Amino acid sequence: MPVSRVWRAALILAFGILASCDRSRSEGEGTAPEWRHRTIAVGQGDSLYLVHRRLDREHILVFIPGLADTWESYLALAAELPDTLGMVLVDPLGHGASTKRAGASGPGRQAEALSAALDSLGVRPFAVVGHSNGGIIAQFYGNATPGLPAAVLIASGSGFGTHPAADDFRALAASLPDTVPDEVLELQRDSFRGPVPDSIVQPYIDAARATPGRVWREVIDSLLAFDTRVFLTGWRPRTLLVLAEEDAVIGDDGMIELAAAMPGADTVRIPGTSHGVHWQRPDAVADAVMAFLATVE
Repeated sequence: MPVSRVWRAALILAFGILASCDRSRSEGEGTAPEWRHRTIAVGQGDSLYLVHRRLDREHILVFIPGLADTWESYLALAAELPDTLGMVLVDPLGHGASTKRAGASGPGRQAEALSAALDSLGVRPFAVVGHSNGGIIAQFYGNATPGLPAAVLIASGSGFGTHPAADDFRALAASLPDTVPDEVLELQRDSFRGPVPDSIVQPYIDAARATPGRVWREVIDSLLAFDTRVFLTGWRPRTLLVLAEEDAVIGDDGMIELAAAMPGADTVRIPGTSHGVHWQRPDAVADAVMAFLATVE
């Protein structure tokens, strides 16, 4: 059965979130040996799955992936960053190996769960890094975390209630079944900039397929319902906004809104990229992040 015009428009405009080069979960296979894997209870029957390394470092970065993506999407970026940084990479609730309780996928609950997990680890982040919907979660976390020094928001936004495709998003959320159809997942290929080998695309599609349709619906509904600009007037973390040169997924609208709401934010545009900036050009993103963090006290 062909994919409806609504699904195609909404997915190409709104999601198509990109994958990492490796989805292996085996210790030492596809990840550096020093990564430690943890599952941490975060209340309300939820558990957050994460990996971490070098938590004895002075500065620790926490990475939050976007919808239907998992911690592995940050491995290429993590490999480009120096060993002087500690790192925590998470599977948000509803994703990967974290629990998938109904009603737990909204950004407010995600931020609470992240805070509980970091408290359990004894970690106070120097910066949170969020891609796409992970950038929304990062904003909720930063708003609720006094003293967070910095945030890096990659191809994100403030919400999608005012997005030109908002009606298509609503239709998509209403029509997605619990098992996301293969033809919908295949549309993710359209979001890549230039040809990408199946060895990279297919692992992402497999991970997206494992994300229940109700999680997709909850995230889409939350993106439509929440607008982070309501609390950005009191936003304190120093912030870097990382834009793609040609974001065919959500465009620049969301990042322009964030820049206007955060007059002190730094911005950088990464050439040769679409929505998955940190995957396509991890070297350039790492350079931008390190240059920015060097200015944060």
